[in-house]
Amino acid sequence: NFLFGTLPSFIGELTTLDRLDFDVNDFSGMIPSSFAALTNLRALVLSHNFMTDIQVNLGALTKLEELWLSFTPITGPIPAELFSLTTLTTLLLDDCQFSGGIPPEIANLVNLVELDVFNNTLTGTLPTAIGSFTNLEALTMQANFFNGTIPSEYGNLEKLVNLDLGFNSLTGTIPSNLGNPVMTRFDVSFTQVTGPLPLSLCGVENLFFDNSGVDASGCVGTR
Repeated sequence: NFLFGTLPSFIGELTTLDRLDFDVNDFSGMIPSSFAALTNLRALVLSHNFMTDIQVNLGALTKLEELWLSFTPITGPIPAELFSLTTLTTLLLDDCQFSGGIPPEIANLVNLVELDVFNNTLTGTLPTAIGSFTNLEALTMQANFFNGTIPSEYGNLEKLVNLDLGFNSLTGTIPSNLGNPVMTRFDVSFTQVTGPLPLSLCGVENLFFDNSGVDASGCVGTR
């Protein structure tokens, strides 16, 4: 659509809403605090807009399962209250301007199926707690400033299909237990990761292993 202006505060009065989708518009300003009254909301889709600030207390949306903020120029740390939303299955924060680290409280988001923080300015180490997200299928941490090693706990992600860690300052070797039969993409391109692809991934059919620009070799799907 071609809607523009600020998000209307009166939407907070529509308390029976279970989905609010303003994807691909030209809204600017802030996400209103009145949205905290939308306690029946299961999906909040605000991606591809121009909001720069979150005033709503996201922690009030206790039934929220999907949060899409992709391609919005929101700055500052990821809101702490977001990590209390234990019902979340989809969290898309890619192509924003979030900064700082991912706090230990991310451990609360145990029902996540997809987590995408691609192309922000996030720092610190990759959270080991993500390794306990047994339903996780897609993890995209690419194009940030993460450092340290790839946590061995990620080897516990038996449903993980896509793991994108490229364009970070990661070091060390690929954990020997990483991989599962359903994985189709593993990206460590333009990191400082070294060593070969572990045996746990060598037998995975149809795996695309992107090791561009790093001193890491593989056994299938390399380029």
